[in-house]
Amino acid sequence: MSRENRRAGRPMIWLVIALATIICIFLLIITNAISPPMEFELPNGYHGWVVVRYEAADCDRFKRAGLFWTLEVPTSGQACTSESATKGLQYVRYLYKTPHGRTSPIGESNWGGGGFIWAASYSDKAKIERFFVGTERELNASWDSKPKL
Repeated sequence: MSRENRRAGRPMIWLVIALATIICIFLLIITNAISPPMEFELPNGYHGWVVVRYEAADCDRFKRAGLFWTLEVPTSGQACTSESATKGLQYVRYLYKTPHGRTSPIGESNWGGGGFIWAASYSDKAKIERFFVGTERELNASWDSKPKL
């Protein structure tokens, strides 16, 4: 086989690989193995427990912001949506949002790393998620006030 014939076949191989990748991602999404990326928008400077109720008929749907599904958390730290909690693998980001609409990321880390998002948990029975926003010291002082699931 000549060098030109081998080169001519390369674009076809990449097309097949790209198409197979797209099909795999599509199948993962429709089977709930992965979910769309999610972002929580919290009031600028918020510290404390956040509780999110899912499948609450009296609440709005997630907002869509590009690829992200977005949930705005009010100053009370109590949020809700009429939609189900997402299942499977998912990228989640947490943002502070100013009254003027500007956002900035809230850092996450392992213990001792200086992050601000802690103790996330979800109850499928109660359809409630909770997590803590603040320093490790604030989290450790807040366990007695942790919302029940």
